[in-house]
Amino acid sequence: MDWPEVKKLLSERFTVALVEPKYQGNVGAVARIMHNFGFDRLIMVNSNPVDQEALQRAVNSEYILQNAVLMQGFSDLRESSGIIAATSSVQTLSHKKFRRRSMTPDEFWDRMAGKKDQVTLVFGREGDGLYNTEIEVCDYFIHIPANPEYPVLNLSHAVGVVLQKGFQKFFDGQKVETEDISDDNLARLVDGFSRILNVIQYPEYKRKNTEVMIRRMLARASLTQTEFFKLMGILRKTGEDLEKGRNNAF
Repeated sequence: MDWPEVKKLLSERFTVALVEPKYQGNVGAVARIMHNFGFDRLIMVNSNPVDQEALQRAVNSEYILQNAVLMQGFSDLRESSGIIAATSSVQTLSHKKFRRRSMTPDEFWDRMAGKKDQVTLVFGREGDGLYNTEIEVCDYFIHIPANPEYPVLNLSHAVGVVLQKGFQKFFDGQKVETEDISDDNLARLVDGFSRILNVIQYPEYKRKNTEVMIRRMLARASLTQTEFFKLMGILRKTGEDLEKGRNNAF
């Protein structure tokens, strides 16, 4: 996927929403960081109109502020959005406090890569962040790992971290398209290793656990079809050479 395609995807599918931003300088800095990573759409919830300070801080990204959508409340944002992802510096490790059970930006973008929905990334107030009542109506909750003694990022910095991960997922970190290995071919690989175990007379009492380990290891590896054929060729040649060596020994 080349840059024009990626830019089209990012600008059409993803929106940044700022809830009650307090400082116009931060608003302008957010517009600039959005432009840096190819995101164009901005929503501001219960916000003052953009002023000259914001436009100056935007630095060649004024168009984002000029085209920003103003909403009166969080309920309007929920009603107008598809997937909503809340962001916050506060998380919990308790299974009981499910509202703030979080995922990292990397984990979030891994989820989004396979979806086609419209996505809104919501960033809270500079002082108080997002309220629990707002977080609980969001579909995802993103937490940026940081120094536990001082985990609160500046608004524009938090936006920058999340957007950069998205940019990298779709463009800078774009991988060559490959076809994952089929279940049948995975079974063939396991059989190939089993034949090697036979040839080397691997102890029978260890066979079952070893074959289970090999099967799970191969499944975790997420091999492609190309990798399967390469590995299968190695196994086949290894088995043939071992058989020849064994026969020549008698």
